[in-house]
Amino acid sequence: MDILFAVEKIIKENNPKIMQKELNSLTDSIRKPIIEYLKENSLRILRNEIVKVYEINSFRQQIIELPRFLESVKVKETGKWAINIFVDEEELRFITESGDPIYQLSYGEYINENNDTVHNLREYFRTPINGIPEEEYYINHAVMGIREFIKTDFKVFVTKLLSKGRS
Repeated sequence: MDILFAVEKIIKENNPKIMQKELNSLTDSIRKPIIEYLKENSLRILRNEIVKVYEINSFRQQIIELPRFLESVKVKETGKWAINIFVDEEELRFITESGDPIYQLSYGEYINENNDTVHNLREYFRTPINGIPEEEYYINHAVMGIREFIKTDFKVFVTKLLSKGRS
């Protein structure tokens, strides 16, 4: 997710006469708190959507425990004004809390006879929510949530940061 355009737009709304050189130096000075705020809130939004998926499909018995799943959600900077938020599949290991392998679901039942175990998120999330695969469901809802966050709280945060800088 690259946010430079959104930040520049907010800055220009607050100071329409700003020159590009001033804009570049201003964005450099406020980058760190902006990126940290975005990372923190993007993590919160994605984790909340994963919790919802766990609540909706709470009938599942053989699962990765929720706290471990939420800890596997990571965010990293991928550029000066860009972040990537993702689930670290290696950290999940796709085993239960007791160390048992997790078996793939097929129409709501576990497949044990063929030992079809889970190795990735696509295999783990096999129960649709309103016809949408679970992984797609939480990703789509998180993207919508992050977009809404950028239009509202993020914009207010950047605006306040800019007004502090002018004081």
